[in-house]
Amino acid sequence: SLKDFAQRVSLDALLRNEVSPELIRDRIVLIGYTDFSDRNSDDFNTPYKDSIPGVYLHGQMISQLINAALEDRPLIRWWPIWGEMGWILLWSGVGGLVFWGLVRPGRVLAASLGAVGLLTLACYGFLVGPVVWVPWVPALLGGGITGGAVGYMTYRLRKG
Repeated sequence: SLKDFAQRVSLDALLRNEVSPELIRDRIVLIGYTDFSDRNSDDFNTPYKDSIPGVYLHGQMISQLINAALEDRPLIRWWPIWGEMGWILLWSGVGGLVFWGLVRPGRVLAASLGAVGLLTLACYGFLVGPVVWVPWVPALLGGGITGGAVGYMTYRLRKG
């Protein structure tokens, strides 16, 4: 939980000298707001929780940077927008080719599952290898939408 991430001390306790110096010595100290009842609080929405205080978000960022430096771990990178768009277009083309080249539903299903598996393995490989975040969902949607459109058009043309 967020409350277990770091030791919290109130400003009142600090000003009344109720905080042990050992709690602060040789540590990074972040001062921030954790009360959401105030309209001026700096809260951020995340995929894991409705919102978290900004000071916790900054603490997580600092923790990641320090761990990357001390443990010689690479930080996650991402492609520029043209790289991501090229990746999505590539998988859109794959989806179109799968539905255009294969007519029978069994073959289309097998090739589609194979393409989704290949896409998943490629994205995972980029994440654990060179540590690059590669878009999975947009590529999957691009392949599915293009494949569905091409499959529909191919079906209509072959049906007559």
